[in-house]
Amino acid sequence: MYYGPVNLAHALTASMTFRHKVELESKIDWLQVGYSTAELTDVVFSYSWSPGNFIWTDAILDLSIVAGEPQVWVYFRVTTDSNSTSDRGVFIDNISIDQVTETLFIDGFEFLQ
Repeated sequence: MYYGPVNLAHALTASMTFRHKVELESKIDWLQVGYSTAELTDVVFSYSWSPGNFIWTDAILDLSIVAGEPQVWVYFRVTTDSNSTSDRGVFIDNISIDQVTETLFIDGFEFLQ
């Protein structure tokens, strides 16, 4: 599953927050989350999860590396095999892409002349 494009052209930093609940065959099946600046190509998967505990977990994907890009896609990929059929799979909720477009505080600001 993927979403985009998202415009991060004016972003200084960016991140995607989400919640997931995963029950997959541990270390065999995976939830992976990534990003790309070209739709469906050159996807960088930088977040992976393969537990079996099936509890809601908060997660953050740092998108600062693509801050400043006019088109960014985000991806959720589940990789599985057919060995286990009792697992419930992957649930994803509360997806939010946030960006900072200006600096409101500079460390040491009170000493500027």
